[in-house]
Amino acid sequence: TPYRFDDRKIAWQPFGEFPHFVFSILQVDMQQRIADVIFKFAAGQQIVLHRHKALNHTFVIQGEHRIYEEDGSLREIRPAGSHTISPASETPHREGGGSEDVIVLFSMRPQPAELLYEILDDNGQIVAEVTLETLNEIFQANRQAALRSTTRMKKGTSQGALFHIQRCARDDETWHWIAMVFVP
Repeated sequence: TPYRFDDRKIAWQPFGEFPHFVFSILQVDMQQRIADVIFKFAAGQQIVLHRHKALNHTFVIQGEHRIYEEDGSLREIRPAGSHTISPASETPHREGGGSEDVIVLFSMRPQPAELLYEILDDNGQIVAEVTLETLNEIFQANRQAALRSTTRMKKGTSQGALFHIQRCARDDETWHWIAMVFVP
């Protein structure tokens, strides 16, 4: 009997307006420079073109993790239970699920001043950079929102925080993502 991972209690969130995937940050350790993040990629879809700019350890929890070339052709299929260690790469790619949504644990380990990802448009131009600091800001904001939400629930309300990711331009027009949490 195949095992099915129950992800119903994971606090999935979208990454801005990018379609076909959601994520949940499990932990960010700024001292050790490690971020552990679970991604869920939609079945039969390809996510935004990007490059991994830091060392990644991945473990496929459920489904098939599909890696696609820049032109959309299939490069690799990683079945459930696969563990991969991938160094930083300049080769852009897309990822997605096979016949069902795929859930993959990424353990990212950037060096100081090293990016995690470059997000690219369909022409291969950089539209955003994601750093360990970006993930830490999101992680800390989520933790604060969860604490506030728990306090509110204890007081008899069930309203939680609204989480939003927005991009903002730097001086050189490279996009960075910022996290904002609105607590009602």
